[in-house]
Order: sequence, then C-alpha cells, then structure tokens
Amino acid sequence: MDVEPSQGTHFFQNVTSLGIGYFTMTAGDGHLDTEWLQAQEPLETEGHARLIRLDSPLEIHIDRRSGRGAIQTGA
Repeated sequence: MDVEPSQGTHFFQNVTSLGIGYFTMTAGDGHLDTEWLQAQEPLETEGHARLIRLDSPLEIHIDRRSGRGAIQTGA
C-alpha cells in the first residue's frame, strides 16, 4: 500500500505546527526490518494491522534539522 501520510485529515498539520516529530517511509527509503516485525507474536490481528507488545521499549531518535531518525529496540 502506498498511502499519503496526511490524506484526508488535519492531524499532521497539528503535529507539525506543535513541532512533534513523526516518521514516514516510502519504498526504497530507509530500512524496515520486516522479518523481525513478522516474528513478533501479535496480541490481535485485523486486516493489515497487527497489535504487538514488546518486552522492552523502543528507542526513537529524530534529528529535526536533517529530517532523519531511527527507531530501535531497547534490548
């Protein structure tokens, strides 16, 4: 699926105007470890969505100047 992040809502206008960082990824942009994600046992599944719970929190780092960031497991 190729979904435009701000399609049909003012949510992202509010997020950006408040200076809250967020991530979007498009094909060929960055790295997403889909094998790791698929290996996580889901608590619930509905359509394309899977709810998972991790043993440790994720670490999220965003550099607002460069527009780059990373999300990684805390373990």
